[in-house]
Amino acid sequence: MVTEGIAAEIAELLREFNNMRNNNGVPNNKRDQGGPSNNNDQGRGRCSYQTFTSCNPHTFNGIEGPVGLNCWFEKLESVFRISGCNDNDEVGFATGTLSDSALTWWNNYAQSKGHNQAYALPWEIMKQRMIEEYCSWNEIKKVEREFRDLKLVGSDLTAYNKRFFELALMCPDMVTPERRKIEKYIEGLSESIQGGVTTSKPTTV
Repeated sequence: MVTEGIAAEIAELLREFNNMRNNNGVPNNKRDQGGPSNNNDQGRGRCSYQTFTSCNPHTFNGIEGPVGLNCWFEKLESVFRISGCNDNDEVGFATGTLSDSALTWWNNYAQSKGHNQAYALPWEIMKQRMIEEYCSWNEIKKVEREFRDLKLVGSDLTAYNKRFFELALMCPDMVTPERRKIEKYIEGLSESIQGGVTTSKPTTV
């Protein structure tokens, strides 16, 4: 039977990860402190690239795979919000964090489309272009296999939760509807913890 301490830890970790996902990767304490948002509030100066980079966005070089690409998206969207990045600057600032083969891909794309048109892409369209480029069918299948085999190692619930939500974002068909997500989450826990989580009858993860 799961101990009360472990059950409480699971509940707290799930709340935190759900908050992070619902807030586009921004912790609640950042929001509550009145941090800038990416709705470009009137009266606030335009975010500079220096301000953007001071928030330590991740880089992407093109070999990290689908999960690495998704992590790059999530970190960038967090930085967009924290730095108060203007919508029109998102693609330009984001491509400033590309390196190696990813930067080569972007330069070729921008040259083929025209630099003005390429940098004017909405961020969501830019994400679609990158998913098409870096998430091949074979890579997605590898991620799905990893998700199917995902298990809690020891008592490291933080690592398990982090990987679970990373993979769930890349494999939506495996966790839809919510009932399937709950079943998949519990399935990866050790038997001693599964009983306690099942007894609590979770309705979401």
